[in-house]
Amino acid sequence: MRALVGPLLRARWRGELPLAVAFWGFGVLLGCVFIFFVDLFASDPLALSYGGDDALWVIVSMRFGHYLFSTVGIWRASARAIAQARTATPEATPVFAFLPRSWVVLGLAVPLTGLWYLK
Repeated sequence: MRALVGPLLRARWRGELPLAVAFWGFGVLLGCVFIFFVDLFASDPLALSYGGDDALWVIVSMRFGHYLFSTVGIWRASARAIAQARTATPEATPVFAFLPRSWVVLGLAVPLTGLWYLK
């Protein structure tokens, strides 16, 4: 198992995965799985009775780690896709390679703007 997961995680961190796999597979799909478990542990009293608040903190911490890991992998995969597109046709602008970067920037900007209203 480690022989399969280790190289995949390294490739994901370095941005060596295809952009679609990095964004849709690891960013969106795996993110939805983590969000499901966070919602499950946050809203279901029966689930909280098994692990209490500690289980919720573990899930939230794993979700935050996944978010950071995914955004770095998506940003780097996007940079690789932009470089490959510009190598093939220097005058073309690879719009679809920039869209995941906008998702990363908005994903960071929305929570940071929430800090603006803390008193």
